[in-house]
Amino acid sequence: MRHVHLVVSSAFTFTLALSAACPPSEQGATPDCAAYCATITANCQGGAAQYQDEATCVEFCTANNLTWGEGTTADAAGNTLGCRQYHAGAAANDDHCNHAGPTGGSACGTYCDVYCDAAMANCAEGNALYADHESCLAACALIPDIGATNAPDGDSVQCRLYHLGAAKADPATHCVHGGATGGNACGSWCDVYCDVMDQVCPTEYTGAADCDTACQGFGQDGAINDATGDTVQCRLYHAGAAAADNTHCAHAGEDSSADTCGADTTPTCASYCATITDNCTGGSAQYTDEAECLDFCNDDFLHWSELGTTEDADGHSLGCREYHAGAADNDAHCEHAGPTGAGVCGDLCEVYCHAMTTYCAASYTDYAACEAACAGFATTGNVNDATGDTVQCRIYHAGFAVNDASHCDHADEDSAAGTCL
Repeated sequence: MRHVHLVVSSAFTFTLALSAACPPSEQGATPDCAAYCATITANCQGGAAQYQDEATCVEFCTANNLTWGEGTTADAAGNTLGCRQYHAGAAANDDHCNHAGPTGGSACGTYCDVYCDAAMANCAEGNALYADHESCLAACALIPDIGATNAPDGDSVQCRLYHLGAAKADPATHCVHGGATGGNACGSWCDVYCDVMDQVCPTEYTGAADCDTACQGFGQDGAINDATGDTVQCRLYHAGAAAADNTHCAHAGEDSSADTCGADTTPTCASYCATITDNCTGGSAQYTDEAECLDFCNDDFLHWSELGTTEDADGHSLGCREYHAGAADNDAHCEHAGPTGAGVCGDLCEVYCHAMTTYCAASYTDYAACEAACAGFATTGNVNDATGDTVQCRIYHAGFAVNDASHCDHADEDSAAGTCL
């Protein structure tokens, strides 16, 4: 563990209030801020200084923002003012200075002792970070302790201690930054996620760069402690839980299952229509506008045979069409995403015969008869052609037959003259 010796500036208000005065030389006596600050200022100077000056130390100590206990001047360990006064008395610009400083230097309380005492005291009720002291200590064990004393940023326990001290006066703002995730202040979401994953689920990524690349693709709009949703916050929740139960690694990784932190691959008409309207415009447009697309999709005019998933690159489904709508940029994907599927999201005859056997059942004796007839139709038409002896024209009319059976006569093999013949 690396001990960091830095000066606390007068701007910080992490301070400690304790009562009664007693000289530091009286071991076992009641400690006080005046004696503590006079001693640490005299014995810890230059690079070993813990405060800018004695006045800053007194201000820091008196406010007790980090909720040190009182203890006695005989304490060589424990998160107390007494322990800090003991080490201040023993100091000579050495490690005792860090032990006597605000964080306790892992002697006057471990970093996690100091952290959890402050977290439980300063972030309660609606701002509570942990259910109890034990769960806090478990979470703290995963937080790096290599930061600078009173650092306001960076993925470290020192940064979180800075914010927990400030939380005594403003818990709504600072408690979230003092929590295990750092709240995107003590380290970015991805910094914290990758630090935790490296410790508890080291086989999920090949290294820090691999993890960071994956993390950049996660949503960052989740809530802290979300257990579901395709976000870094959900993955952080499961990464933390993996410290006690490594089955959570599967939920915390990039390829998390959809019922935990994986992307929802269920297609919807709303998402499909918004995407295809954005990505297929002008001559590539498949619908007049988004409203027409929604009407068409919600009524299932062409009897898309299945819902599918948004990862389907082929098949007569809404999922396949949403996949290609997402990939489209006024190119061939637009026709694949359109009503007919353009031979990718369903063969043209598959699209045609699914619609005909559903909405115009009397037109063919069965699905096979429809396919046999369709094999003779030209495929040179355009999407939404209302005339012309093509399968595209017949698909257009088969779609409208869901609400108007008169279109069956235009859509069948012997289409009425002037429509698809």
